[in-house]
This record gives sequence, structure tokens and C-alpha cells, in this order.
Amino acid sequence: MGTNAWAANTTLRLSTGEFPDKIDPQMDSSSLVQFWSSHILEGLVRWNAQGKPELGMAARYNLSEDRKTHTFFIKKSAKWSDGSRVFCIDFLDSFLAIESAKEASENFELIKETGLKSTADVKCAGSKDLGDNAIEEHITFVLHKPVPYFFQMLAMPAFAPRKKGKHNGPFFVSKEDKGRSLELSKNQHYWDAKNVHLETILMPSGSPEELTSVRLLQSNSLDLVWGISAAAQQIALKIPDTKVQPFRSGAVWYLIFNQNPNHLTSSLTFRKLIKEQTNPSEIVYKIMDMSSAKVLEDLVPESYWTKSKVNFKEKKQSLDRKIEPQNTLPSAKSVTLDLLTADSSAGLKLGQYLQAQWKNLGNLKVNVNVNAAMSSIRLQKTKKGEFDIALANIVPWYPDPLAFLSEFSTNLSVEGRITRNSAFDALLNEAGLQADLQKREDKLFQASQELVSQVALIPLYESGNILVSKKGLQGIGGVRFGPNPDFRFAKWETKD
Repeated sequence: MGTNAWAANTTLRLSTGEFPDKIDPQMDSSSLVQFWSSHILEGLVRWNAQGKPELGMAARYNLSEDRKTHTFFIKKSAKWSDGSRVFCIDFLDSFLAIESAKEASENFELIKETGLKSTADVKCAGSKDLGDNAIEEHITFVLHKPVPYFFQMLAMPAFAPRKKGKHNGPFFVSKEDKGRSLELSKNQHYWDAKNVHLETILMPSGSPEELTSVRLLQSNSLDLVWGISAAAQQIALKIPDTKVQPFRSGAVWYLIFNQNPNHLTSSLTFRKLIKEQTNPSEIVYKIMDMSSAKVLEDLVPESYWTKSKVNFKEKKQSLDRKIEPQNTLPSAKSVTLDLLTADSSAGLKLGQYLQAQWKNLGNLKVNVNVNAAMSSIRLQKTKKGEFDIALANIVPWYPDPLAFLSEFSTNLSVEGRITRNSAFDALLNEAGLQADLQKREDKLFQASQELVSQVALIPLYESGNILVSKKGLQGIGGVRFGPNPDFRFAKWETKD
């Protein structure tokens, strides 16, 4: 494609492989919903083009001396895509929607993670009047303890303003054929519209697999592909006028055990056998062919801890302890396991590999039933406990170990998915009571080690992605917290 054509282009065509049933970030925490929400909704805080947190719908911000009271003054230029103003109550409505839905919202526990006891700690004040003497509309959050990552948390789509059928981000949903296609158009009323260069983001009909996506890129039916295997990347890179952009997506993937008493995986002895027969490096680099991913030893990536790498490893060794078997293995000579994995080529390869790896565990003959499902179905099944072992992931939304560990609190417990561990819960509670940030981190680190030492899960990898796009496409962002990639500030350049 010539450079003049790139300059004239204002449309981006992409495919995420799946279509969200509904874009509702207050109720749905899936990475797919959060990805689309981040392009059509914006909170008081946003991630800028450089991947740094900054004020979004807020014009200015005050923090009290004790770091517990946060006040945000709403921009007068904050508007919905229909030109109507965004008010303080619209932000409060998001918190109320999450709180009133309780466990029906996948973001229910986020309220507590912010340091708020309830939405009663969130107050709107000021005047909606735009007169010169009007008191600026503002929203105040009174936390029961200082939370160092509170400002970043407000960049989450879950805390963006809520109003049915309206969007206040750089784009809005202009056309939707549920389950088939999706079209976003530029929000001309967005306060920073001058820095939004695309007019349209289009997800065409169909949910192509990676090789189909590569062929669509080759035939000029798509402008980019990402999340593809190393083999597919090599094919994509042979397409004329393409380029590659690596980025760390931040999502952590792991195998989680169903520890309900009626499941064989409730046995610590059995979980240890499975862990011994599971090689994350081989899975990631050989089986799933993910050259850009980073294999993990622990659930929380090392870079989330403030201590140096040397101290991190020394501290880990000091916390290691012998795991005493708590359960015996069944007397039967053969057993069956239900493995829930992703409905993708990588997910199917993983299932086939684990079938072979776990065929013989100790004296047991193991038959592994592989159930491959798309992310929304997989999430439903894990919540209902319809599995023995499941492939799961966490997308961190703020730069703190708690972004990973809170998923496993007993308070969050959903049958079959969340580990019930009193020692882990106690450590999280102790961390929450610490005013000293280093002592808080020490407790969180111990909690992380408790999960791994008790084989509540098997950490696999932190996602890395390779994005292959047409050469003229520039300005694709990617923050480590939240959905990636980010096309809010993307544009077609005139330069080769």
C-alpha cells in the first residue's frame, strides 16, 4: 500500500477472535469486554499514549495529607457521544451498580480493593451549573486506609461513568450485529478528540482463527493481527509492507485446581503429582509456541515486587517449606480428570500435551477429558465448579501484587474456582492492616508463596504478544495493566 493511501486512511480493521455478548464493564471483568470498554469509556483517570496514568474526565485532583481522601473535579468538557454532559452522579452510578449487583458482578470485590468500605464513602458535590460563579462538580472518595494504587484503579473501565446506551470515550459503538460484527466511530465530543486520529475501528464479520486472520491480513481484509503463534508470525512477516511490534500484555496464565471435597484434585498429594509432571517452560515455548511469553515460578511476576531480584530470590528460599501430604490417593487403579482449556489452537495443543503428561501419576492411570471452550463459557464453568483442572488467567489493572492475589481470597470464593486457605486469608488481612508499605508487601509475598507451596495452582506464564500490522499504522499503545493493545491514539502515517 502506498504512503498516500496510508495518509488518507482513517479506518482500522481488526479481529479479537470472539465477540462480547454485551459490553458492560461494571458486570463483566473478562479481558474481551475490558478491551472494548477501554476504547468507548473513560474514567476520572486514563492511561495516556505513553502508558502513564493521568487525569481523564477529571480536570484536577486533590489528595489529603493522610492520603485517604481523594477529590476529583469533573471537566466541564466531559461529554457523552451525543454531546450531553457527563456528571458526577454518572461516576457514582458505576460504583452503585457494582455494589448493588453484589456477586452477580464480577467486579464486586473491587470496591473493597479500592479502600472504600462501601459506596457511602463516595460523595458528589458542587453545581451542574456552568456559570462563572458555580462551584465545580466534584466527587470525593474517603478511604478507610491509604491505598497506593487508588489513582491507577480509577482508570479501569469498571469505574468509568455509567449511562445506558451512552459512551464517553474516544469512540462509541455506532453499529453492532451481535455475535457477527462491531463498528466503533470517533466520538467528536470527546474532550481530547484532537488527538484521536482514527474515524472508525471495525471488527468484520466472523471470528477467524490465527491462520485465517493472517490470510485476511495478506489479502488486505485486515490491518493487523496479534496474539498469534510463532509459526503464524513467520507467515505474517513475509507479507509485503508489514512490521512487527512486541509488547508485554501483563496477563498471567495458570492452571487452577478444583479443591471441592468431591474432586480428586482436593488431595494435596495428587496435586503434587500433577505439578511434578507439568513443565511450564516446555508448555509455553514448545507446545503452545509462545516465544514472546515469560515463564513464571510464582503467580505474581517478579517485577511487581519492590525488592531487588537478589532479595526476591533470597526471600523466596527463606519461605520455602516442606509440604506434608494431607490426603491419600484413591484405591482405584484408574481415574478420570476433566481439563478445561481455551478454544484455540494453543489451548487444544495444551490439552493434548497434558493428556499425555498426566497419563501415569504415581500408581494411577489417568484419563484426561479435554473440554475446550471460549473464554466466556470457560469463565462460567469455572464459577460453577464444572472442572477438575482449568486454564485461567488474571489481567492486572493496577501495579500492585494484590491485583493478582485478591482473586483467591475466601471472600471471593466461587464454588470450584477459588482456593479456600485460611493461612492465605490471614496474610491478606494482615497486609491490609499494615500502614508500612514494605511490611504490607512482606505479607503479600508470604501470601503468594502460600498459594504456590500448597499447590493451589500451577503458574505458567505472563503473556507477551507480537502484533503484526501494515507498516503505515503508528501509535499503537500498550500498558501492562488492563487490556492490550490500545488503539485510542493510533493513526496512519505518511512515512514509510
